[in-house]
Amino acid sequence: RGTMVARGRMPADPRRGGRLNVQDPELWWPRFMSDTPAYMYTITVEVLASDGNVSDVYRLPYGIRTVSARSDQGFLINGQPFYFHGFGKHEDSDIRGRGLDLPMVIKDFNLLDWIGGNSIRTTHYPYSEEVMLMCDQLGIVVIDEAPAVGLQGHNMVRETLVKHLEVISEMISRHVFDPPLP
Repeated sequence: RGTMVARGRMPADPRRGGRLNVQDPELWWPRFMSDTPAYMYTITVEVLASDGNVSDVYRLPYGIRTVSARSDQGFLINGQPFYFHGFGKHEDSDIRGRGLDLPMVIKDFNLLDWIGGNSIRTTHYPYSEEVMLMCDQLGIVVIDEAPAVGLQGHNMVRETLVKHLEVISEMISRHVFDPPLP
């Protein structure tokens, strides 16, 4: 906590990627699966100007975990069987309608905690980054639904497949750093 665990340099061409190796990392666990659930590191990226001085800083919370599915053991997080216990969640409320409503999100997550829940399934629309970050920090696993709202046409099977492949690719790119998303 508060200690540098890895250091790296990004190539001039960001498409070549970069890599940080953390020895014996503290893993991100869903709530109720560890004494220290939702452990998050902070990746700090410093952009250097041509004179070598830091011109910009970006901090990204990041959890380290593994996810797999096996026919003989089911769904695994960090090699341990995981049972989804939660609800489909809508990002709307009877008070203010659809959209980000942090007091209602906090209420919903407190209710989820009260019943011993560890996961939510998004419904219909991409969720806000604020909600996803709260899930990261609270150890809530997210099943991110591929939205299909507005799909209409004569060949729904083909259109749906094409649209879902596109949306799933976008979802992977968007949530590549979110530990609660399997």
